[in-house]
Amino acid sequence: MTILKITEQLDSIFSLSGFSAIALTGGGGKTSLLYSLGHYFAKREKVLLTTTTKLYPPQSGECACTIVASAEECAKKAAAMPSPSLSLAARRAEDGKLLGFSVAEADSLFENGCCGKFIVEADGTRGLSFKCYEGWEPPVPQSTACQIVILGADAAISPVSTETVFRMDMLKTRYGIQKGETISAANMGAILSNRAEYLKNSPKEAFRILFINKGELLEEEQRRLLLNSLWTNIKDYDGAAIGSMREDTVYDYITKERG
Repeated sequence: MTILKITEQLDSIFSLSGFSAIALTGGGGKTSLLYSLGHYFAKREKVLLTTTTKLYPPQSGECACTIVASAEECAKKAAAMPSPSLSLAARRAEDGKLLGFSVAEADSLFENGCCGKFIVEADGTRGLSFKCYEGWEPPVPQSTACQIVILGADAAISPVSTETVFRMDMLKTRYGIQKGETISAANMGAILSNRAEYLKNSPKEAFRILFINKGELLEEEQRRLLLNSLWTNIKDYDGAAIGSMREDTVYDYITKERG
């Protein structure tokens, strides 16, 4: 698998190398980033990938070693892997997907010390750009040191619909936002910062990054304005970036030091 350039850029900007446990939540792009981060870090350390939701089995080149077993057995097998290496752990296979672990099981995997880097896909949106959360979501492990929250730019700049929002009915019920309306930066920032929505279950001390994906849909000035307006309206994030998984680049970013 070719390591995405965007992975190296995000590491350079936010020092991802310094975090032993990373969780990916939010909109579409998580799985591609999961595997790219895995290959990037596996050049120099033992990396274990997993999910607290569901994943399709890795395609050719994404991950050569898949361990399907209990959390305890996965920890033993991952510990026996050489370093550097890349493995994916899952609880069982069902209906063509790999089922992940509970939050407690994922935490036990990490705390077992079986790897140097632990990366978890801790959310599901069916590939859509934005979502409203059920009571149990997102299942973020409490061992998470860095949480990357992904938002599709199309959900922030265009009229919302079932093509961009997962659980559109909840968006209407909870926030009064109707299909065809555009979510203001203030409302988007409030939802992204809400401890009952996007930051639910986020560990208090975690380093949080907002990654705005699909930046290729915007012109340079639009990207700058969107990044700045969301940064002004979000709370409890340590940095934000706008980029494109498709174009494999980070266009711009803000950190607390650079803001």
